[in-house]
Amino acid sequence: MGICATKNYYRIVLLGNVGSGKTTFCKQIVDAYLGGFSKSMKLEFRKHIQANILHRMVAMVGFEEMEDTLISDAEFEKNFRILQEATVADFEYTDEENFTYVQEVLDAAIFVGQHDTVQNICNALFLSAPWDFTYFRDIRRIFQKHYEPSREDIFTCRKPTTGSCEYIIRHLHVSRQGGKMIRKEVIIEVIDVGGQKSERKSWEKQIELADAILYLVSMTDYAGKEGGVQDYYSYLSDNNKCNLKYTQELFKENFLVPKTRYVPIILLETKVDLFKKMIEENSPAMRDCFPEYKGPEGDFESASAFLSAQIKKKIMDQVKRKRQHILATKLDRMPILRQNLTSMGNFVMTFNQIWDKVIYALNDVKQIELIGERGQNSKSSVHEHLMLKKKALRNHRASVSDPTVGPGTPKRKMNFRRSITILTGATFRGSGTASVEELISGNNSLSIPMAKRNSVQGIVRSRSYHWN
Repeated sequence: MGICATKNYYRIVLLGNVGSGKTTFCKQIVDAYLGGFSKSMKLEFRKHIQANILHRMVAMVGFEEMEDTLISDAEFEKNFRILQEATVADFEYTDEENFTYVQEVLDAAIFVGQHDTVQNICNALFLSAPWDFTYFRDIRRIFQKHYEPSREDIFTCRKPTTGSCEYIIRHLHVSRQGGKMIRKEVIIEVIDVGGQKSERKSWEKQIELADAILYLVSMTDYAGKEGGVQDYYSYLSDNNKCNLKYTQELFKENFLVPKTRYVPIILLETKVDLFKKMIEENSPAMRDCFPEYKGPEGDFESASAFLSAQIKKKIMDQVKRKRQHILATKLDRMPILRQNLTSMGNFVMTFNQIWDKVIYALNDVKQIELIGERGQNSKSSVHEHLMLKKKALRNHRASVSDPTVGPGTPKRKMNFRRSITILTGATFRGSGTASVEELISGNNSLSIPMAKRNSVQGIVRSRSYHWN
């Protein structure tokens, strides 16, 4: 566990695949706890939002409707070529003073973006990347020279994270204990790290100092196809894998890292509103993506429960197969939350609910750690007990070794039952214990080959006493 939790200072790391909502979570923190977005931040988002829209427009060139329009409409074709050049040579078409494009590009974007062909393609592709296609409804507003992004525009904007970003906030945690409202101020450091494959090298270092991990999963990943590019940031991911199968593998990889064994993990499922719309419209249906789904089609609750189970399934199968009981307990108790991070509601209340789960997970993992320590102590005790038994057996065998046999020396009967008793303990001795006569004669319940019977140490083929 991290180094800060005992000092009322918590370090929370956000992990997850590309597009899971880590940066959006941090935008909500900036808006709710850190005074909102400054003018310089809004100017930066302005250019980024406009660039995202232009990339979407240019990517439509492969559609048949777009090709037909480019051929039949010369004015449309002229403006579209301007946009293509602006996306390739961005610096040549940028108004650096106003953090936007030059007026020629702004006018071309409005003309192309409002065209019926582009709007029809947007409607058809909306659920594949709603974070970008939403902007096409406000093309004229967004491509004004002095456009200022709204809070909703900023929350929706996609921007990949490189390196790590740290946000330190003070949160007044409100909880109810025994019918009383308990208020406690905590200082929380939230770490946002990039989800791209090239950025995951830094994850392990962040995990080492983490008090808890908030792992984000996009619920819309269920509809992703392996190798299918859903947006132009997908190339930053691993082989364009923006789908649930890859999400499962990535979560499993991080859950089973030894350094996260006693670090609490809270699973936060995001994009709930989009997932609900996709399920209710069967676009696509859950059963089309997962034939094993047995719930009713179009039912949000059944689909959500199935999705949560699928995310945990691969890990649970492995930990049960390897009998890793501590990890199985941790996975079974792992808190799961669902949240729409682009919501305009009160994020402080939302964060308070998330923090409730973080506190629960922190306390729960301490209990799991105690169980693990007791298990280790128990294993050590058993090991020491066996070592003592082996030592006692060696000493006993040495004490009953035959003296030099001479004339007139009585031989002592060597009782093999006693050796077995020392090895197993009187309370554990059962019907499998045999005397020396039984071992020699074969009249016993033990299945011992004759060669082993004749070579048992301490056995003398004689009666109790005889004289040489």
